[in-house]
Formats: sequence, structure tokens, C-alpha cells
Amino acid sequence: MVIDGKREAVGSNRGDVLAAMKASAAEPKMAVTAHGKRDSEIAVAFEGDAEGSAAIWVITYLKSHVTEVIGGENKGKTLANHNIVRAVDRIGEWTGGTANVTAPVRLGADQGCVVLVQADRQGPVLGAARCTLDEGDARS
Repeated sequence: MVIDGKREAVGSNRGDVLAAMKASAAEPKMAVTAHGKRDSEIAVAFEGDAEGSAAIWVITYLKSHVTEVIGGENKGKTLANHNIVRAVDRIGEWTGGTANVTAPVRLGADQGCVVLVQADRQGPVLGAARCTLDEGDARS
């Protein structure tokens, strides 16, 4: 796993993953908000003082999916997956200070989105926000 674009840990090593997450959580992050309508657009606001430029990404995901396995070593089992990434779209660039960007979104009731601000050239994640969407769905 890669945490915040600058730490890594083997996903099955819970202690290393939690330590990397804790270290990243202790670092200052850019303030990012994302709000909009499920079938229209999201408005994204940023405020930060990092140097250089950064890509602004919208990641859409399926909240959950259940698969009935019909063959192979898991035949007959039911597998539940969560937060399945469906699309990753670059919607702009941040070059410092306060900025606002809008992006079109088309999300079903079983989908959500997040916004990432990532230093150019696959650098560290500077800030992130889960999209809050109208229709009473504040945890999309």
C-alpha cells in the first residue's frame, strides 16, 4: 500500500500500515472541500501553502458490490467488495493559494466520489476530501 503518496507498507502487515497512516495523519494537509449534486457537478475549494503545482483528481467509486463466485478456488462463495474505484479523472491544476474548481459528475445512488490534490509527477497527496452530495447523502 502507498499512504499519502510518500509512505508504503505491505497491506497484510497491519502494524506497519497503521504506523504509516498515523505518521501521515500527523502531518499538515491542504484544506479541501467538495460539495455538489449527484447528477450535476461538484464544486471543489482548496487552500494551502505548498510550493509547486499539483494535479486535482476526482475519483468515483462504487460503494459496494457482491459477487457470487461460480468457478475456481472460491467457487460457491459470496465475495463483498467496498469502495471499488470506477474512474479517475484529472479536473485541473492547483498552483498555490486559494482556488475553486467545478467538475461534472454523474453518480448513481450506490456511488460516491473523493477529490485528491497530488503534487505533480505522482508526488505526495497534499490534501483530500470525500464529496458531500445533495439528496441527504453526506457520507458519499
